[in-house]
Amino acid sequence: MSLNDTELINFLVSISNNVNRYFPTTIFLIGTIGNILNILTLSQRRLRQIPCVFFFLISSICSLISIDFGLITRVLSGFVVDPTYTIGWFCKFRTFVVFSTRAMVFWLIVMATIDRWLSSSIQTSFRQKSSMKNAYRATIFVIFLSMIVYGQLLYCYDANLINAPFKCYAKNYSCQLLADLTFVCFTTIVPILVMLVFGLLTIDSK
Repeated sequence: MSLNDTELINFLVSISNNVNRYFPTTIFLIGTIGNILNILTLSQRRLRQIPCVFFFLISSICSLISIDFGLITRVLSGFVVDPTYTIGWFCKFRTFVVFSTRAMVFWLIVMATIDRWLSSSIQTSFRQKSSMKNAYRATIFVIFLSMIVYGQLLYCYDANLINAPFKCYAKNYSCQLLADLTFVCFTTIVPILVMLVFGLLTIDSK
């Protein structure tokens, strides 16, 4: 390897380290502050008794957890002290928390969309379903479903991996494929489609 190649590699590694140090830090600070402000606003007594607002409140709490767990270790990796790379249980727990809470965020927004459709329905029986009791039930269902769906990550992910993009990663191809498909379908495509359908139904009902 020539001197120029070595200098280029060192330069790219330096850029990568700086990106891992400062870019996630910026997102972490903005995301944390934004979610805390959301929580403080939506947790007011006169607001949190509205089902739709309650869904957004819990969604903000889940988003805060997801950002903090996900980006703190990303920031640490810029300083080469990421504990998820070497501690197996921490790698599993961090991945499980990040992915499951991210799914909760999307599905709670879905529930808020469905609640808006129910509350704007011309049918009285549908409007009556928009209640805090049903909001609590839906929230508990979303939390448990997300934890069950992503429970596979507690087995599939591990630390100290060599032939992987990151040291904390899926330990084989089957696990990687399962995790990717779960994220694409359960956390992305299906929630967006459900929100689109009920959003259009809400508009159509007015």
